[in-house]
Amino acid sequence: MGKSMPRVDTVYNAFVAGKGMGGSWAVNPASYWNQRKRPNVLILSFKNLKQDLPGNVEKIARFLCIDASPELLDTVHRLSSFDYMKSVDSRFHMGQMVAWFPPGTMIRTGAQGGSSELLSLEQRRKIDNRFQEELKRIGSDLPYSDFADLAE
Repeated sequence: MGKSMPRVDTVYNAFVAGKGMGGSWAVNPASYWNQRKRPNVLILSFKNLKQDLPGNVEKIARFLCIDASPELLDTVHRLSSFDYMKSVDSRFHMGQMVAWFPPGTMIRTGAQGGSSELLSLEQRRKIDNRFQEELKRIGSDLPYSDFADLAE
């Protein structure tokens, strides 16, 4: 977005204050976490998927009552892999946000924890503490560390 792109510290401060795009991070996942026991809800995290993509593809198929052959599961696994998603990155673009800049990429590294590229350890710890405290305050038992890598 060039010069119109907000500075990292501006986005960080808004995010920590719960005033970023979409409001408070904690309120968002807590709202769907409260629905996790419904029979038509399955919650998986990026972390879950990275730990065991083939197993989670099977879990999703079972949840959707799809009797998937091993070949179909392998195909879905392959098409859900980072390498494949990166090869078709243009399919995920939100469009050209600024007329004179090309669209950016959506599929970056396929890894969790890239915040250290932009944020200090202290900032990452502040995010962790802020949202863990907010989850407690709103009465959510969402397991924060299942969805976020704690800053160490």
